[in-house]
Amino acid sequence: MQIVARLILFFASLMVLGAIYIGQQSYLSSIPQSTVIIVFTSLAAASFALLLVEHWFTSPTHSITNSLSTLLVMLPAYPSLSQLGVWYYILLGYSALILALSCLALGLLGFAARGNDAAASWSNSLKSIVSRFGRARVLYPMVALASLLAYFDSQSISFLLLTLFAMAVVAFDPRSMLPSLIETSSSKSSLVGDVIGVQSRHTFLAKLRQVRQPLNLYDFVEFRVGDDKSTTRKGIIIDNWVLNSEQWIKILSGKDVNASLGRSRINKKVKRNAVHKIETDDTAHLLDRFVGTVAEGSEILSLRFVYARKQPISEGTLLEVSVDGKSVLYQVTQGVTKVEILESKNQAGLVIGTAAQVGIWNEQTLTFDRFGWVPEINWPVYLAPQIEEQPLPAGETLLGHVPDTNYPILMDKKAAINTHLAVLGVTGTGKSVFSRKLIREFAADGMKIICVDFTGEYRDKLADSNPVQLVSGQEAEGIFTNVDNVGNMMAQFPNNRDMGLIAQWEGEIRAAFRNVIEGFRDHQTNVALFELPDVSNTNAILSYTRYFFKVLFEMAKQDELGQLQFGVVLEEAHTVVPEWNFVASEDKSAGALVNQIGQIALQGRKYGVGFLVIAQRTANVSKTVLTQCNTVVAFQQFDKTSADFLANYMGSGMIEALQNLPPRHAIAVGKAFRSGLPTIFRVPHIAEPN
Repeated sequence: MQIVARLILFFASLMVLGAIYIGQQSYLSSIPQSTVIIVFTSLAAASFALLLVEHWFTSPTHSITNSLSTLLVMLPAYPSLSQLGVWYYILLGYSALILALSCLALGLLGFAARGNDAAASWSNSLKSIVSRFGRARVLYPMVALASLLAYFDSQSISFLLLTLFAMAVVAFDPRSMLPSLIETSSSKSSLVGDVIGVQSRHTFLAKLRQVRQPLNLYDFVEFRVGDDKSTTRKGIIIDNWVLNSEQWIKILSGKDVNASLGRSRINKKVKRNAVHKIETDDTAHLLDRFVGTVAEGSEILSLRFVYARKQPISEGTLLEVSVDGKSVLYQVTQGVTKVEILESKNQAGLVIGTAAQVGIWNEQTLTFDRFGWVPEINWPVYLAPQIEEQPLPAGETLLGHVPDTNYPILMDKKAAINTHLAVLGVTGTGKSVFSRKLIREFAADGMKIICVDFTGEYRDKLADSNPVQLVSGQEAEGIFTNVDNVGNMMAQFPNNRDMGLIAQWEGEIRAAFRNVIEGFRDHQTNVALFELPDVSNTNAILSYTRYFFKVLFEMAKQDELGQLQFGVVLEEAHTVVPEWNFVASEDKSAGALVNQIGQIALQGRKYGVGFLVIAQRTANVSKTVLTQCNTVVAFQQFDKTSADFLANYMGSGMIEALQNLPPRHAIAVGKAFRSGLPTIFRVPHIAEPN
């Protein structure tokens, strides 16, 4: 309500009272003048308090003023008001009670400020009573009407006019009935509040007026802040709360909002700090993607944002924030609840999300390019838009898409094997099916894939690829016998070892392995199975595997594998290359054999031999091998050892998301991916041949 309008109505009410007094002078002269003064003074005081003092609400201090004024009028006027009889004492007692309760409410407020909860409760209860029954519209008209009934002729025109005036004062509510006299008809309907604070360049706090049209979250408003009379801002209501019995809103403004809203719908220029509602249907695309605003504590690689609850999001959701004119993408990794202290003990609940930077999407290279700066605080955060699908580049495979988008996750197949690829995840996450799909694609590209399989599972699962047995049953028995012989001979004291026999057996082992590798090299099939004869980590099994690797890498060094890329798949890698303290042998020399296999892995990629390491837990797998895997696809993991190890690849933000990944969701990171930053992606359904 504008002060000018209130003043105009107040003086108008005084003019009405004056007109009644002048027009009814002949009748009023017959009434005791003290009674006339009490009636007209009470009605004038009621108008004054209603329009200028208590136009919003009645506080205990207002009740004290009202009750004390009533007492000061009634006590000296007892001789004139004596005809009221018992009603005089009722009115007097009522006013005195309101005065006492108001003083008590204010007194208890002092104790409440010192932390006395009981005093605060009583004070609030008393404030509620006196603010309702100590209003000027109650006390002053009560005295005036009592005087009218006692001294005025109920059939007179004066009684009728003054009674109607008193009823109008009691019934009139300036919050809902008083029109603004200085606003246009357009402004009347659209004005909803006033800006009371600036949080940043793009977010503003406003207090809503009690008399306004309905206003909801994500409605659009127009307002002006400062002295610039030529420019108005447009914004979205992104939050609201009640503070000290008043409703506040948070408004998000900025270039995106102004551009979306276009021209103002308000006919008259917006006044300074006034907030007007805008009716428009042109912004659906903006609201359909709005997620929240950038929060305090954001970093270059980690975005924190206040979730606006407009759009549903979850772990892995891709977000877009404009930073220096660039559309930077972030991926949700975590969400926490938080309480924000507004004023005194008032609080507001928030949901703070965390997202890891993915980068800027490059349509030409189909990559996520890393961006090196932070977004501005309170800047809007949106769901990432969809992109135009591009043809799959040669030599790459589509692993999946960023969840709920069509942003592809592409992997260079040759680079993945050449730099060693690790696929990690607990049972049931889709790790094995995903890995077998990669094996088929590697083989289809002409790579020679050797699957080290101790369960015999790959015979059926990869039957569509026509895999060959790298070492047949009889050949395997012969090789394993020689490996056992060497092991038994080496277990004897040095002076009892027959070095000639050892050399002979090792020569036969190498010749046998060389023969089968050459056969696979020249075979039309690109998938071979190297099945281990036992599942336990004995020295013999490790030696058997070590001889095979050693021959394979010797052939690679001597350029006997031709121009072919060889890939070795280590399914259940903890069995083939375990961490030394997990070796199932009392002989600690078995750890040395594991280290030898790891050393071979260090050198293999130099000569066109790479690894696909598949494991459930990194704790059980040789770190010498795992640390050489420069490309990692990590499905859900729970154990701390895996989290600590993978944190070196992904950073702490993605590690928080790792244990919550749903099935067929994984995090991709490494040299074989086009993105330089870790990214959560969803693996599509893979239908394996029966």
